[in-house]
Amino acid sequence: MSKLIPLIAPNLLLLVWLLLGNIPNAFAQTDRTQPDNRAMQWYQEGLDLIHKGDYASALSKLEAGQKTAELSGDQRLVTKIWLEIGRANRLLGDFPKAVEYYQNALKKAEELGDKQDVSITLNNIGLEYEKQGSYSEAIKVYQKALALMEELGYKRGHAATLNNLGVVYWNEGSYGSAILYFQQALKIGEALEDKQIIAMTLNNMGGVYRQYGSYESAIDAYQAARRIREELGDKPGIANNLNNMGVVYSDQGLFDRAAEYYERALKVKEEAGDKKGIANTLNNIGILHMDHGFYGRALEYYQKALRMRDEVGDKLGRAVTLNNLGIAYRKQGAFAKALEYHQSALSVSREIQAKSPAGRAYTGMARAHLGQEHYAEAVTAAQPSLTLGKETNEPRIIWDAYDILGLAYEKLGDPLKALSHYQLAVVEIEKVRVHAVSDEGKAGFFAEHLYVYEHIIRLLHKLSKENPAAIYERQAFEYAERAKARAMLDALAEGRAAIRKGLSSEQLDNERAIFRKISQIQSELRKERLSEAKRTAWMTKLKQAEEELDKFVEDLRSHCPEYAQLQYPEPFGSARVQKELDENSLLVEFFLGDEQSFVFAMGRTDMQMAALPKRGEIERRVNAYLQTIRRFPKQAMGSESVKRMEEHYQGARALFDQLLGPIQERIRGKATLILVPDGALHYLPFETLLVTRPVGSRKGPSTPRRGKYLLEEYLITYAPSASVWGNLKTGKNAVVTGQKDLLAFADPVIRRGQRAGGRPSPRRGERAGEEGVQGPFNGAEFQFAPLPYTRQEVEALSHLFRKDQQRIYVGAKASEETLKRERLDEYRRIHFATHAVIDEQAPRRSGLILSWSGGKEEEDGILQVSEIFNLELAAELVVLSACESGLGKLIRGEGMLGLTRAFLYAGAQNLVVSLWNVNDRSTAQLMQSFYRYMRAGRNRAYALRQAKLDLLHSSVPGYAFPYFWAPFILIGQTEGR
Repeated sequence: MSKLIPLIAPNLLLLVWLLLGNIPNAFAQTDRTQPDNRAMQWYQEGLDLIHKGDYASALSKLEAGQKTAELSGDQRLVTKIWLEIGRANRLLGDFPKAVEYYQNALKKAEELGDKQDVSITLNNIGLEYEKQGSYSEAIKVYQKALALMEELGYKRGHAATLNNLGVVYWNEGSYGSAILYFQQALKIGEALEDKQIIAMTLNNMGGVYRQYGSYESAIDAYQAARRIREELGDKPGIANNLNNMGVVYSDQGLFDRAAEYYERALKVKEEAGDKKGIANTLNNIGILHMDHGFYGRALEYYQKALRMRDEVGDKLGRAVTLNNLGIAYRKQGAFAKALEYHQSALSVSREIQAKSPAGRAYTGMARAHLGQEHYAEAVTAAQPSLTLGKETNEPRIIWDAYDILGLAYEKLGDPLKALSHYQLAVVEIEKVRVHAVSDEGKAGFFAEHLYVYEHIIRLLHKLSKENPAAIYERQAFEYAERAKARAMLDALAEGRAAIRKGLSSEQLDNERAIFRKISQIQSELRKERLSEAKRTAWMTKLKQAEEELDKFVEDLRSHCPEYAQLQYPEPFGSARVQKELDENSLLVEFFLGDEQSFVFAMGRTDMQMAALPKRGEIERRVNAYLQTIRRFPKQAMGSESVKRMEEHYQGARALFDQLLGPIQERIRGKATLILVPDGALHYLPFETLLVTRPVGSRKGPSTPRRGKYLLEEYLITYAPSASVWGNLKTGKNAVVTGQKDLLAFADPVIRRGQRAGGRPSPRRGERAGEEGVQGPFNGAEFQFAPLPYTRQEVEALSHLFRKDQQRIYVGAKASEETLKRERLDEYRRIHFATHAVIDEQAPRRSGLILSWSGGKEEEDGILQVSEIFNLELAAELVVLSACESGLGKLIRGEGMLGLTRAFLYAGAQNLVVSLWNVNDRSTAQLMQSFYRYMRAGRNRAYALRQAKLDLLHSSVPGYAFPYFWAPFILIGQTEGR
């Protein structure tokens, strides 16, 4: 469900206090001559301490300066010091005292006839009105200040006041007016070359862009503001931008990255004693805990944030946190308590005239009513939420309100009205999706909002049962496609556009420098016996370098004309998918939902939709089944226990019944199955499911004889979505230009001094005795055993092709440097027989292990995802003959973020990847058979199937067990040369 992000108003973004902080400092620099005395010195020292975030020390200096200035009779300096004392008190949370000093300053400035100081003080008083939610009064005061500044020709003050007016309109939800004021302020700041004004304005604009859902523009503005503040050493401003960046990443479901930014922001704010800022970040961290289901921890953070907000009188922040408390209680089923908190938030929001938190309060109340099955009340609460969402132009409020109305009308017996509201919710989500910044950001954004797609698909299935003649099943399939692998579909479009070819030499040099820095850091992390302190230090540097790479890509997207002109493809509809299918093929697509799951079976002329159990039940059964086939057999190959066999056969048949049983009639008579998995099904090799039931053997009923595997009946390929599958057939990837037959890399030298062909590894995922590899830099020794059978594997492949049509690299020659020197687009097939490393937390660090010189070269010996994206391939097939090469970070709706999507982006048409740690010897045999069948003219799907059948029926009895033949799957097309 949509959560209440605390970036509802700029107060919560820590912008208002920044305005207050910068304006007096800006206004203090006048053309009038100030006496050079101790009072002036303390005044300047106080300003510097505020700038550094040390408000208590600043107050002490300013109070000393005030006494000295009063004794010397310098009334103008007294006025300025009063302003700064008010400012320091405000930043320390003492608002009554701040107002007292502002009023004193205003009175003194008016007595002296000092229009400039009057305008400055009016600005600060306007901020107080704004804090109390008296927006109309704040606007009046700001307009009065603005008139005085225009009269005086005081441009810096003019820009600052324009910012303040923009913030008020932002608070009111008038985003268009806010942006206009900010643009005027930015223009003045740039003309003056005033970095403080520019940074402040960019930060404000970033907040409005984020509110619109324009994440790309928001990050661009925040990053630009932060760079300026780092130049200025502006710690409060830096903390503000770190917090804001965290919220943008949280919006996109990138919680780990958001957490890093929040922790950095919190540290700076605690050093400065900024209670309001601390409360804001605590609130944000509470949201992260809530999103992970840790409601108790979330409540602790919210309550702490609420206490601090009350201490500093932050009513808008109070409304936000009250709403978040309501959500946390609702998610635990405490609907009555949730209602109380949302009603309290609504009361505070009305008091301060804040539309955005009011809209979210109504949304929370409506969700609580749904939980209590009070559907009419849910409609009543959702309507004003929708109205306020439209008034403030906040898509999150709008789509959540539409979804709530859909749920309520469905329960009230009006399914068509419910359907129309669900559809409107999807429209709003799709508007925002395109603004997510990165591949991972787009995927994370969709994962957060799949609940709306689930609701509409479930309703369409229900309608199809009531009216089979209607087109509801086709609509349901199309919404399932809209929710599946959209980030990969966009990535394929970017890869097809060959945007990198338009980069300037300077851009390419910058990119190479960043990659070189990352490689150098990772080379240090690969060194043996690295102390924990040094590892931590290098990991910090690695994250900073990766952020630099992110920034480079974000800038490229924002300013590259090719990106601006790029047209992202729409998902395929059912008719378009059927057009690409032949008579003998069936596309089987899954959609796993929290309440109910579905399977679609689509042939060239017909289709069927069937309901399946909910996601949790399917995941439990799949995970239990995988335990029976993924483990390396402890016994000698060929002597599996009866119990192990029974577990496997029973699970294989039960999963077939559950997943494919409802569409079994559609499957019969087909030759090829194109499988589009979802969720945990990405880990499942469907080839191992049993089409027929196991029966007792001749030795007695206690010894089962297996039934037929799906492998024995069908050619099987996989795809992230039907739309991706279709694009692989019709897009850039379908045009294979590589003419040479084979490029292969095998048996790399993992570390300096290692002999190739040393002690063999039984599995291509073995490292330091671990079952698998979950990230190359996680603190364990970076050591992999040699893989001598990989050398035999590629040498056997080399005999199948002409020598002038292949290039084979083994041992030390199988290096990253060698690969990057090759013209990869000349090869039709590229084969990697090596170790793979998979990092589920940071997919960009996943990669293939190649030979490493120990740090002598620029490369680090790991061909990582971020580097693969930059390769230029024209290959009909890439084979990753390595452990777990088909895995990665699993994101709901999107699938795996890892090596597969990187190679498809780079131009591969098809991939063969593995689902678990594979056996070195059996893999070498399987790959030799696979290539031999392709060389004989068979297509890829047939060749891989037949190679697996050869192992299944091998003279080595143990090879009949799925552990040996099932891990490799084909992702891509069924057709081949």
